[in-house]
Amino acid sequence: MALYYRKRKRKLIAISALLATFFLIIYFIVFKFSPLFYVLSKEKVYAHIFEIINQTIYEQMKEIGDDSLIQYQYNTEGEINAVNANVVVMNKLNNEINTEIIQKLSNLENIYVKVPLGSLAGMNFLSGIGPEIPIKIIPLNTLGTEYRTEFTSAGINQTRHRIYIKVRCEVNVLSNISSDIQNIEIEIPISETILLGNVPSTYFEFGKQTPVNENNT
Repeated sequence: MALYYRKRKRKLIAISALLATFFLIIYFIVFKFSPLFYVLSKEKVYAHIFEIINQTIYEQMKEIGDDSLIQYQYNTEGEINAVNANVVVMNKLNNEINTEIIQKLSNLENIYVKVPLGSLAGMNFLSGIGPEIPIKIIPLNTLGTEYRTEFTSAGINQTRHRIYIKVRCEVNVLSNISSDIQNIEIEIPISETILLGNVPSTYFEFGKQTPVNENNT
């Protein structure tokens, strides 16, 4: 009888130890591993998409040239008094960039996020050790692009005119640990011109006339 109770006691201790280990693992995953994985995966996804967007814009701009985006109007004294956006070229560029980015995102292979165990355990010697977890980026149908223009002083009687393109996209990031929708917004300069003389008085973009002031966006 005493032997039976000793065996039962040992079994209960073993079960309790297994349950404690199980809940410890759950705690580790939920409260330690998952938040760090979320941050690292978000950084990895952003860097990956930034590279795709930047490369796509570079390739498209290489084809059309930044001098085709803008047309300048001159007064009788040869000074620039108005800046006109080339709407046809800008719309074409918009469509090409959108189509190319969606295609590249759709064809993405899995990317891997390495979670360093040193960051979890607080031990520096483990900083280079950890699992690599595959994640899949799935683009959603919410890609959008828009232009932004900026005039700033570049010295005496000089104005710097920059054009930026802003790309917004929404992606679903899937992994064995979680599923997360990320909204990503990236702005990249695509043209820069130094204008000599007085600041142009007017900027025309997509049929809209805007008075030009320095730092106008």
